[in-house]
Amino acid sequence: MSQVKELFKKLDVLILTLGLTEMWVDKKYGTVYPTAPGVIAGQFDEDSFEFQNPNFRSINRDMREFVKVMKRIRKNKDFKMILTVSPVPLTATASGNHVLSSTVYSKSVLRAIAGYWAEKDFVDYFPSYEIVTNPRNHSTGFSDNLRSVRSETVDMVMRHFFASHSIIKSSKNSFFETMNLDKAQDDGVECEEELLEVFGP
Repeated sequence: MSQVKELFKKLDVLILTLGLTEMWVDKKYGTVYPTAPGVIAGQFDEDSFEFQNPNFRSINRDMREFVKVMKRIRKNKDFKMILTVSPVPLTATASGNHVLSSTVYSKSVLRAIAGYWAEKDFVDYFPSYEIVTNPRNHSTGFSDNLRSVRSETVDMVMRHFFASHSIIKSSKNSFFETMNLDKAQDDGVECEEELLEVFGP
């Protein structure tokens, strides 16, 4: 800990990568663990540890406290901070939600935190998350224009939707008939985005 403190005193630029929000906390001491005790080492005791998944407000409060501590350690000497968001997704979740939904929640909160702090003079944001998740990196979910979602992807999404919402399965056909997507496409539906594509540079 003393060596970390010395590093904080001497640094000019701090690069901080925001990873994930889910964590396990020691109820008595407040120690935070990135994985549940017992998964990699130790033993899990529900009386000693609890799962937490902080929101924007609590993470922002921690960031303010961290910056305050940094300034105190450095005796108010200026420093620069570069924030990034890790593109690495969750491999498991204790939230009770699907791991995909949990990953999006986690990344969305952290990206919002990074954007909020990047408005401050001493903070910059490097878009490593956007570079990795950019549809240009051969995402199979998008069409060649990298904006339209492939029809196969729409079909897959809707299959999952109806499979997980059985209460509206019976209205599946009428739902699509009401939308009448094929007719809308044949009629040449216009929208601002399509006009921009036609008349844009």
